[in-house]
Amino acid sequence: MRLVTFRQKGAKDISALQLGVIWTQEKRILDLSSPLATVEGAVQNHLEWFDLEGKWLTKATLFYEKCLENNLEAENYLLNLEEVELMAPVPRPGKLICIGLNYRDHAIESQMPIPERPIVFSKFSTSVIGDGQSVILPTDSQKADFEAELGVIIGRRAKNVLAENAFDYVLGY
Repeated sequence: MRLVTFRQKGAKDISALQLGVIWTQEKRILDLSSPLATVEGAVQNHLEWFDLEGKWLTKATLFYEKCLENNLEAENYLLNLEEVELMAPVPRPGKLICIGLNYRDHAIESQMPIPERPIVFSKFSTSVIGDGQSVILPTDSQKADFEAELGVIIGRRAKNVLAENAFDYVLGY
């Protein structure tokens, strides 16, 4: 199940965000927000969708599986990608914890020593953008340093987790 966050084209309010799933190999999205909003009211905070222990992700998964079994059910909630704007997968996450110089080649390329321990830092949640959105650099920026990034979405509270249990807390990448 490939979750996406989207909003109808033209909507500007962050409260207009919806959750969906890329539908098979087609250029369509199965809207999960609309059918589930009628069950117990709308999600109050978009981050509720990403809680592995919460009711909304469970309901979304069950609805998705029901649609896979019955394509007619899915047809009522399918949207063309052209009708929507894909947003950041998790808009305005609670935290962004980053690891710096974690690529040996990038450290060498940057002429920086390879760290003995992870370099941990944070970023503002407003730095997260969606597919096709512009990266806005500060006006006084002299040089941009670009590289591949991998985001890991943690789906439940975690503290002092054993390495062998780590993936029990990962919602996605």
